[in-house]
Amino acid sequence: MRFQMFKMTFWIIGFCTVILSAGPSTSMEYWHANTLSGKLSNHVAVNMQSESRFGNGMKNYYYQHTHLEIKYTINPWLTVAPAYRQVHKRSRETTKVGMTIEHLPQINCTGKVVWKVLEISDRIRIERISKENSEEIQWRLRNKMQCRVPVMTSPFKLRPYLSDELFYLDECDEWTRNRFYLGVDIDLEKYYAISVYYMIEDNFNPSNRYHVAGANIQLKF
Repeated sequence: MRFQMFKMTFWIIGFCTVILSAGPSTSMEYWHANTLSGKLSNHVAVNMQSESRFGNGMKNYYYQHTHLEIKYTINPWLTVAPAYRQVHKRSRETTKVGMTIEHLPQINCTGKVVWKVLEISDRIRIERISKENSEEIQWRLRNKMQCRVPVMTSPFKLRPYLSDELFYLDECDEWTRNRFYLGVDIDLEKYYAISVYYMIEDNFNPSNRYHVAGANIQLKF
């Protein structure tokens, strides 16, 4: 088992290395998350996450969030999850300014269907964004569609996926961002999993593109 985990870690490092060399250096970013999740009952689960982001060729630590979510499974094809996220962030390009703090209470609603071997889901997230020391309030809608293929291997379970997420900001009254993901979830052991992905983020106003390699280390209880 340890040898298999070593090989899997080797391939993950190789995957990230190839992805990080794919785009212009200044537009490359690395996002890293640690997640703790578990079931409280058959229908209720809790999810806690911390994520850090490094931009400008992965030299600038510009973003960090902590996230707490309670997920209610209403039936096999519908879940509802209220959540709260606190964000510390600054410009992607510079370290000369301090972090601003944002508070984002959320509501998430996810529908899921299984068609043959494909698991297709659609998550709608509504966020209320408020900044500390400011009376400004923004509302944001995020719609993320995902297609996942479960693949059983020995001794790991691989679940490759494609997903696309659109962002709508009420202040701009338009779609402002799109994120396209290509990734794989890997169950290493009963209580341990890792997700790696490559993501292209397109911002529409102003227009710019970022290439992101990401990893999410998950502990389950």
